[in-house]
Amino acid sequence: MENNYDIIIVGGGPIGASTAYFLSQKTDKKILLLERGNKDDHVRTFEYAGGSIRWWWETEEKIKMTKATADFIKQKNSEGVDLSYHKDSYVFLNRGIQIPSINISGKKLADYFLKSSEDKGVEYKEEELKAIKKESNSYMITTDKGEYVGKKVLLALGTKTKDFVPALPIETEKRVLFVLDREVKGEMVSFPHVVMPFQKGIVFLFVKKFGSEYKIVVGQEDVIEHNDRWEEEDYFGKLMELGLGDHVPFLKDAKVEKILWGFDMKHKTPLIYTEDEMLYAVTCGSAIRSCAYIGEQIAKKLD
Repeated sequence: MENNYDIIIVGGGPIGASTAYFLSQKTDKKILLLERGNKDDHVRTFEYAGGSIRWWWETEEKIKMTKATADFIKQKNSEGVDLSYHKDSYVFLNRGIQIPSINISGKKLADYFLKSSEDKGVEYKEEELKAIKKESNSYMITTDKGEYVGKKVLLALGTKTKDFVPALPIETEKRVLFVLDREVKGEMVSFPHVVMPFQKGIVFLFVKKFGSEYKIVVGQEDVIEHNDRWEEEDYFGKLMELGLGDHVPFLKDAKVEKILWGFDMKHKTPLIYTEDEMLYAVTCGSAIRSCAYIGEQIAKKLD
């Protein structure tokens, strides 16, 4: 039947798109990827993420995931793929260490995965998942536009995955980044990703490429508690009142140009859930920095 597929992937973010990419490189199975499309409502959190990737961590699993993803991105950059690639390094002031890292556009990476998989035969539809129902040896997927049957299904909807798999034990957190109006040029472009103790938490600031421009981005953890409302949250002025400008003087005359915000998973390693090896639900916080590794591993389970 026309609407029957070997594999259906629901979600075109870093995990879903990368899984489609790796499947498309090695299988001739009939694959459908469903993505709700960009409705500018902050559901696709990866579009508003910082996009920094370092491959030094305390655990071997995170090292393996991020290094594999960084190697993949560096290879694509060398091939001329535009990912807003920017080479930098993490500087942990409280630890006295400096670690190599890169910064990219999460949206451009997901778009590359999607375009490449489409070129290899993966069918792509902009439709929103409404329901999923198990049948004898498949799953019925109902969207806002139609119904599809998949022998195997991957749900990779970020924080929304739990809406369809309530048993998935995930916790979410609000994340906010401030893009400042500071002009970044010349040697300033090589400014490192600085992680510094501040008040009872940390502040991090780094350079990120937006189009052809470089901007300073500021974020924080455990300094100011986020509200849990689904809305933009501007507390950069509060950070300055707390004395951030005394620690980082060049921020004193800066203004917020744009706020990047959204809700992400707290866990930073993959959470893979399945009951029958026909339906998989996969989530991972900060998925951009580990998506190539996760996508390749999930593709092996689905193929």
